[in-house]
Amino acid sequence: MRKFIILAVCAITPCFLHAKSQISITARTYLDPKIAFDEDALKKTMGVDLSMAVLNNLSSLLFGVPDNTQSITAAALTMVPKKGGIIFVDGNPKASTSRSDSHVIVSAGTHNIRVCYPYDDNGYYEVCGEEDAYVGHDASASVIVDANKLYITKKGQKAKEEAEAREAEARRQREIRAAEERRLEEIRRAEAQRLEGLRIAEEKRQRELWEAKTKREGVNQAFESYQDKFVRDDNLDVVVDPQANLMWQDSEATIAPTTWGNTKKYCDDLQHGGFSDWRLPSISELSNIIDDDKFNPALNNAFRYFSKNNTWYWSATTNSKNSSSAWYVNFQDGGTYWGDMTSENSVRCVRNIK
Repeated sequence: MRKFIILAVCAITPCFLHAKSQISITARTYLDPKIAFDEDALKKTMGVDLSMAVLNNLSSLLFGVPDNTQSITAAALTMVPKKGGIIFVDGNPKASTSRSDSHVIVSAGTHNIRVCYPYDDNGYYEVCGEEDAYVGHDASASVIVDANKLYITKKGQKAKEEAEAREAEARRQREIRAAEERRLEEIRRAEAQRLEGLRIAEEKRQRELWEAKTKREGVNQAFESYQDKFVRDDNLDVVVDPQANLMWQDSEATIAPTTWGNTKKYCDDLQHGGFSDWRLPSISELSNIIDDDKFNPALNNAFRYFSKNNTWYWSATTNSKNSSSAWYVNFQDGGTYWGDMTSENSVRCVRNIK
């Protein structure tokens, strides 16, 4: 009767399930996985080893002390059993790793044993290794599995894809901004060219007006007699106009060509010839020192100094039709023009004689 019951149970539940085949797993990984997979950390450790080797060799030579120091790099790359890993049997987690062997109960046959250790705190990477192990019916087997390869986890892959997507979006935004900057620069360049064309056209118009004016009967003779009134003081480096009660700056000590605002401030702050009440001259005052019979410079002979690098001289007179422009004299040909205040012209200051 007892044998019948045993046979009946075996017929319903396969008797081999009661067989306890066992695999003893020795799970190992690097003592310091960072040294194995981080190139910078490896170079740093190898550098320390090299320094220690030099010191130890020197000690051996000087003191006869034998060098028994183990390489830090070699120690870090030693395979050792460690806790904290997971043992997978045929893809299923079965046990945790320990400093000694781990034992799992399996059925008879060949099984895939995979061991994985976490590599970073974020869980983006893991260090894994795998081996196949065969165990007989109701028997035991042992296997050593070295986790020595770095893998990216699903979490790490997702984080990587998200980072790549963010970088792609940032790159797209940079390209959009660059394209917009190029568009605006093209607009600014076109506007600058348009304004320059207007300035040149206005200069031509003003020159034609001035040429027409100077052709009037008697103008040149009257202007020439007016020019004779200027007197230069070599001690003070000034030219005096006694009829107009004006004193003109006439020295090398002046600033480089600059904007209208800077030249105005320069004259306001000027200390020259013992005087401090200098100012930027009006266009009519500046025109009075032109010598129309001369060219480059079209300047009265009493004046000694003249900028050949920039023959345009600012006046204090602004353009009534354009508040951002002011009048100036081109002492190359004696013409008067107006231009944008941001242009860079020369300066000659004047003061009233009291």
